[in-house]
Formats: sequence, C-alpha cells, structure tokens
Amino acid sequence: MKTKFIATLILSCFLFTSILTGCSTVRSTSDTVADKTGMEKSTAETMTGAGIGAAAGALLGQILGGDTKSTLIGAGIGAAIGGIFAHLDAKDRDLQAAEELAEKIKTSGLEKPTVTSTVKEETLVEKDGTPKKNLVVTQEKNASPAKPGEIKKVAYFTGLSYPVPESSLSAKSPTLSSTLKQTGEFAAGRDVPVQVVVEASSDEQGKWMASEVKKGFGKGATQPKITVKKVTSGKTAISVIPATTQLSA
Repeated sequence: MKTKFIATLILSCFLFTSILTGCSTVRSTSDTVADKTGMEKSTAETMTGAGIGAAAGALLGQILGGDTKSTLIGAGIGAAIGGIFAHLDAKDRDLQAAEELAEKIKTSGLEKPTVTSTVKEETLVEKDGTPKKNLVVTQEKNASPAKPGEIKKVAYFTGLSYPVPESSLSAKSPTLSSTLKQTGEFAAGRDVPVQVVVEASSDEQGKWMASEVKKGFGKGATQPKITVKKVTSGKTAISVIPATTQLSA
C-alpha cells in the first residue's frame, strides 16, 4: 500500500510540477531572486523550481494520503522534481535578446519589462555534431558538452512587455523614444516572427509610440506588424509577442 502511494505521488508530482515549472512563473521569480541576492540564475531557477515543487508535492501528498506524514513526503518528492525541471540547459537567441533588452530598459529608469518563455525538451546538437545555431547554452561551465541525440531543457521566448509611464508619454521623453526604438530593433531582429502591440489611451499617443517603434525596424526585409489598441488611462503598455498569437478584440 505504501509503495503504491509513493509511486502515485511521484507520478502526480512529476506531472503537476512539470506544468508549473514549464511556464514563465519560475523564470520571472528566479530572475527577481537573482537580481536581489546576486545569486547565479541557474541556482535561483533550481531553488525556485524546488520551492514550487515542494508546495505542489505537499498539496498532492495531503490529498492522496490525508495526513501530515504524507504531506511531508510529498513536499520532499516535489522539491526534488521541481529542482530538476527548473534547471535549464539552453535558451533560444530570441529569449537571450529579450532578457538583455529588459536589463537595458531597467537601467534607463523605466520599469523592467516582463519576459516570458516556455520550456521544451530537445537536443542542443545536430546529428552531425554541430551545435544548433539558434540556441544559447546556459549550463554550468564544468558540465559535460551536450551530445547528438541527448535531450536537454530549452527555454523559448514567448513575450516581452512593459508599462509606459503617462508622464514620459505626455512629454515624449528622449528616454522613452530611445526605448521604443530599441524595442523595434529587437522585434525586427528575431529568428521567429513577432508582432508589436501598442496599448494607448488616445489615438495620438498610439500613433506616436508606433512611429517610434518603427524607427527601430530599419530598412531590412523584416517589418513586424504593429497593432494599436485603445485602453483606459494608466494602462498604456508595449508588448512584443509571437506573430502567431491571436489578439483579443
């Protein structure tokens, strides 16, 4: 009976924790931990994933076992599984670029953008031994190089967004103008096509922000689509998302 309980708990933790740590929650939370403590991001990711896994495991342990001992066992199993799922071996270049842009925007004085991603399992190396060009390896320096056919965890870019202060927008500040242009450069340089969503409280503001973003597109062939949406005052924002994402009305 005990063996069956443990097996069921492990499987449940594995499925539940994989869903939780596969979304942007771990990445955004671990980034905050790394920023405030100076901790390596890979360590922060593992700790954050372990924390989420422990919480999920404790909940499942209580549900399946119904007592304190089951809750503690579940927390331990969940923490172990969460830590494994949280550690990333690589990220795509679009995500790397998004994180770099987020840091630049933060240092400019504006609010740091939220960067989201999704985690997939795949190989980092082609069958002929050539590393995949669209990936940036994030594993520890002393880790063994990935081998052809070896499955690793890779994070892919799914979005970047940040609020636009009404004061900066009303003044059409040079800092905001530069940030919007950098956002355009980021959007135009992506491996996977993206679109830019401008949310503004007036048509004039929306047109100005869109025109500043377009300045970053350059004269290249890639011209991402820009959609301007009307929002209530105080909700002004910029988002860069995959071109395949369906926008709500």
